Amino acid sequence: MQAMIPHHASEQVLSLQHNDLKDLLLLDSASLMHVFCNKDVVNRVWDNDQCLTPVTNCGPFEMRKKGHVPECDGIWMSDKSMMNVFSLALLMDKFCITFDSAVKNAFKVHTPCGIVEFE
Repeated sequence: MQAMIPHHASEQVLSLQHNDLKDLLLLDSASLMHVFCNKDVVNRVWDNDQCLTPVTNCGPFEMRKKGHVPECDGIWMSDKSMMNVFSLALLMDKFCITFDSAVKNAFKVHTPCGIVEFE
């Protein structure tokens, strides 16, 4: 898995090929949910009773599966998504998140398993 990128690195993201995006984890300050496309970065995937239909710049699509990563159960899964997106708002509800640009231009998510950096 490639190093994580922040929500403001749009030029870097746009310069990557579509397949490369599926290997990135994005921390997004505008997302209201976690959505992953790469089944290789989750521990397991299961069918969900609920259906979620987000409306994106590419149009709406249905999601009927969820996945699990440590400390974040219930991540929506869709092969129609272009990348793996963590919602900053949802992570803030669960973990302490810090950012100190004087030290490093990175968000740090403090989890029980350790600190995860989005840079």
